[in-house]
Amino acid sequence: MVFRCEKKDKKSAAAIFFAQQQKPDTSTLLDGIGISDNNNTSIVVESSGLNISTNFDHALEDSIKNIKSGTDALKGIMCKYPNASRNTMERVHVYSVHVIQTSMTLIRYSLKNAKSWKAVECGSAVLPLVFKERKQLIQVYDIFALLYVDLQEQQKIFQTLEDEQLGLLEVDEEKMICTCSI
Repeated sequence: MVFRCEKKDKKSAAAIFFAQQQKPDTSTLLDGIGISDNNNTSIVVESSGLNISTNFDHALEDSIKNIKSGTDALKGIMCKYPNASRNTMERVHVYSVHVIQTSMTLIRYSLKNAKSWKAVECGSAVLPLVFKERKQLIQVYDIFALLYVDLQEQQKIFQTLEDEQLGLLEVDEEKMICTCSI
């Protein structure tokens, strides 16, 4: 997996343009993007900073940006594998990590059905800033362990998507991703 900082997710943006036939009004940068071995966006990262007081509007904007980036990444994957099975696509996950002050939250996005998305909070942890709070790292490690195990499973799912797209596995036309109305 490759991580990039302060980048626009061009793959997802191109997919959205293709799917909606229009350019987005504004261009936003993400604090981090994780690209998987199969060249798909797997993780988006947004940090709302460490200030004495939380800027609620900024944190809310970053939360919305995470949701949009996660679902845009899923749309990009759907455009890449239009002839694959919707059931397989529903097993594809894209994650977002959002850091607000000293709290980190991991959210998993996936296709719920042919018309909607699903977002699930996988966990939240306090990021320790001083040595005496180091035990709080256990929660952070748990979140990263969950992410690691799922990303390993995602490699198998993407292999199935590719096989279905290439016609190596048969998919009924009415169950293809291209029939989704998202």
